[in-house]
Amino acid sequence: MRMQCAKLIIHWHVSISMPNAIVSAASSGIGKGIASVLSRSGYRLTLFARDEKRIDEARKELKLKFGLEPLAIPADLSKPEDIDRVVKKHRETYGSIENLVINYGDPRVAGFTDLSDEDWQYAIDMIFMSTVRITREALKDMIRARHGSIVYVTSMTVREPMEGFSLSSSLRSAVVALAKNISLEVSKFGIRINTISQGYINTERLRDVIKTGVDRTEGMRRLSGDVPLRRVGDPEEIGEVVEFLLSSRASYVNGANIPVDGGITKFPL
Repeated sequence: MRMQCAKLIIHWHVSISMPNAIVSAASSGIGKGIASVLSRSGYRLTLFARDEKRIDEARKELKLKFGLEPLAIPADLSKPEDIDRVVKKHRETYGSIENLVINYGDPRVAGFTDLSDEDWQYAIDMIFMSTVRITREALKDMIRARHGSIVYVTSMTVREPMEGFSLSSSLRSAVVALAKNISLEVSKFGIRINTISQGYINTERLRDVIKTGVDRTEGMRRLSGDVPLRRVGDPEEIGEVVEFLLSSRASYVNGANIPVDGGITKFPL
């Protein structure tokens, strides 16, 4: 009996001292940067992304660097059955969803007239409907616990539309609006929801969208010149803001959209 009580106390202590979180699109880039910062801060993580090899490599790297082994699941944000599988495995491992960070894959970059219905439908499922589906599940646990924090990682295109980014700009703007609306409904349960609008971050995606024919180093230099801080950001710099928003240090930050872009967004409000 005493041993059982001791185990319960240890389990309770670990649960209190080590919060858990789900992080999507976490195999590389911004998602991996977020996972790295949260691992360093002691979070018990469930990470998922489409590429099985890369998400497993991320798992191994985080365990080696920080000693905590995250749960790593190959899964596609655009598929409801994959989201259900991630949520189920997270609950089986950690008990409930305490924090949620939704980072996204990138939709097609193309002119509006070049986008097909299939392009739109995939982007809607991957960005907007994935947010609806996984948030709905997370809120079941958070409302029961009367505590929780959610962060959606969007883009500066919600404030600074760019040519060729119709999918990103419109759907990420919808995510920001959705977060604000949900925050009005769930704040009474002690749940906070915020969004981040990231700027130019040094990822494979950014390097790939630099126009063909331009040396990548030169392309990055030109992008840096557009940023008031005169550099692009690192994925971990997004992670630092996410970690702050999840923590009690941000206990009065709710329903906000926070630009993390080196000052490139011109719109002041």
